Amino acid sequence: MLNNYEQTNFEKAVAQDETLRLSSSLAEIIANYQPETEEQQEKINQSERLQEILASFGDGILNQSIIDAAILYQIDEKEIYKQYFDDFHDNRQRQYVATVLQELSTLDRHQTEHQRNGFSPTMNWSDNLKSTKIDLDRIERVFKNEEIYLEPIIIKAASLFENLNYQLDLDGPELFHLINEVRDFYQPIIKSIGLDGFAMVLSDICYQRILAHAEQEEDLIKAQEYYQQAQSVSFGSIFDNLKIDYQDLVQVAGQRYNESPFVEIIEANAKINDKEVRILGRKKTIGSIGKKCATKEGYQNQTPLDLIGGTVICQDGDLEEIYQTIIQHFQESDLEPVKTPNKGKVFRVNGSQAQIEQMKSSYPDELLEKIEFKQTKDDSYQVAKLTFYIKNEQGEDVPVEIQVVEESSRKQSRNGATSHIKYKNRSLSINFDLLLSYLRDLHENKKHIGTITRQNQANYPTKIARAIEFYQNRVEA
Repeated sequence: MLNNYEQTNFEKAVAQDETLRLSSSLAEIIANYQPETEEQQEKINQSERLQEILASFGDGILNQSIIDAAILYQIDEKEIYKQYFDDFHDNRQRQYVATVLQELSTLDRHQTEHQRNGFSPTMNWSDNLKSTKIDLDRIERVFKNEEIYLEPIIIKAASLFENLNYQLDLDGPELFHLINEVRDFYQPIIKSIGLDGFAMVLSDICYQRILAHAEQEEDLIKAQEYYQQAQSVSFGSIFDNLKIDYQDLVQVAGQRYNESPFVEIIEANAKINDKEVRILGRKKTIGSIGKKCATKEGYQNQTPLDLIGGTVICQDGDLEEIYQTIIQHFQESDLEPVKTPNKGKVFRVNGSQAQIEQMKSSYPDELLEKIEFKQTKDDSYQVAKLTFYIKNEQGEDVPVEIQVVEESSRKQSRNGATSHIKYKNRSLSINFDLLLSYLRDLHENKKHIGTITRQNQANYPTKIARAIEFYQNRVEA
């Protein structure tokens, strides 16, 4: 059975920024609208949920006009369109909203083509647990040839998330293709622009639905148990045990990381040996845990060992000292060390040969004996890790993985040569250099969200033409 959404839906853990709402003019139009059918009323209900989803994940990157476009897209009633676009020709923001709506219709067309081309009469739900494909051809087609903005991508991803999360009667080929649509296309893009919380819940809901249909409900139930065990462990207790001097530890929201009812992501500034670092933390979602349980990936004693993850981001050149200090504090604590499957030691360092040799020359022999070193193929990336158990409030052992990276390595792991998306899909025969170039471009585009114009706006006439086309087709027709 699926997770009990009644306990975790957006209405009971509502958006942290109540100012990110639809415009007062559209709110008034909808308030006066009288739906005549159950289908029309359900569209109103869906639009309200969509608004909460976008507010939960879009604080700091979205604006009111984008919310208006999302609500108009979800309701899709000509009567409401006509009233809203009454001052279309003299209002730049109305033209911007029309542009977003036109591009949403383009995405819908691509989605239809995608499902038609990718349809398979055999739906193997278990195989869907193994890996996520990246639809590079479609990413290129949509963003290079069509020149679509990010706003419709975010709206469409939120709309699909609403469908997967609330439309529990979805089944068969429709659900199968919807899941692949999210995992192959929207989730990688959402992650690439830094909306980590949103990307996590998109992945989470897909895996929950897959597990239910793959007849692996016992793994879903097990995942829910692990998830609950992690909830009573605070990040503060982890960092206190490691003697990390942190300040302003908060549930984060905004452009880079996002708070949501399903995801716990924290961020804090800290000092280690008087050196400034930034610490991040996240707890795995139910779907992600369930996938690991179902595929028997990376767990020992029945528990995935990165149930809780923390990252210490330090300045370039500080990793050796920071990691050594964390190990020292760890050994002085009551935390219980635990090795990950197929790994020989609790402490592990991945880096170039030069980086490893440098660390070996500076660390004492008694410490080196406890570290497992692995040379990486890319010299620009280095990471140092440790894994351990911490007791939760019920006295249960909850696994934690902490990694230390330098700022330059962190940047590489986002959309660079060592990006997570490349690592997770290394078995697929796609052009990763081309993929990463598109993802980096997308990441840059988020700076310009919310306006019909862009810096160096070569395609401005195209955008205006699309806005007018939408207006004529949807309102004047």
